[in-house]
Amino acid sequence: MKKIMLLFYSILSILSLIILGANSLHAESNSVMFFHYYRFDNNYEEMNVHTWYKDGNPIGDTSFVFENKNDFIINNLDFSFGGYVASVKVGSYFGNIGFIIKRGTLWNDTDISSDRFCDTKWVEKDSNENYHVYIVQGEVNIGISREDKDNNMPDKRYLRSASIIKSDTYIEDNEQLNTFNEIGLSFDYSISYNYEIKDKNNTVLKSGASSNTNEKISLNNILDIESLYFIEITYPSINNYKERRGITLEKI
Repeated sequence: MKKIMLLFYSILSILSLIILGANSLHAESNSVMFFHYYRFDNNYEEMNVHTWYKDGNPIGDTSFVFENKNDFIINNLDFSFGGYVASVKVGSYFGNIGFIIKRGTLWNDTDISSDRFCDTKWVEKDSNENYHVYIVQGEVNIGISREDKDNNMPDKRYLRSASIIKSDTYIEDNEQLNTFNEIGLSFDYSISYNYEIKDKNNTVLKSGASSNTNEKISLNNILDIESLYFIEITYPSINNYKERRGITLEKI
């Protein structure tokens, strides 16, 4: 009987140590999930993120406000994204985290209408054991690593496409030929911008300014569709932020 009691107390002691160890691990873990949020309109007033665990229980007692901080170079690795950041303490939690971005307390004023989720199993952590998630206004897809954000996923570029457009068609020796001397630009959001069209030698072919979401730029010279062309865009209203994009041939 004594042996059985000793065995029982031994098992109880081991279980107690395991439970205490787990609680200690949870208490000591200060892992934070940083939600990097970029808005094209630069309006972050009252924007916040509501988060919850996979069982539906909210994380914290309230939503977490986005703040203007973006110095996230950690051990020479750049986790910065521009825009604002909300910090959510997740501790040692491991699993799916749901979130929705909204303005103030209005549930009908959300970034997108559907819930989104990120799994801590897949989200990249920095050397401080903190997670980084990347979100762009109106984009359903999110980024969960530096590789994602560096490859425009999600895409925070204002310029969605730049293409060489067929300008004219003519017949020569019974063959239909096309000429190309126009560039078409397409933006998702209205914003003022300056542009420069450049060839592969970085020679400026044309420059100008506009705020049209769909802009057609006519060039003096016929473009060689087998050559390379680039466009550089500068946005004066957002600290002269620059984009550079290759120009592709529009489908004929």
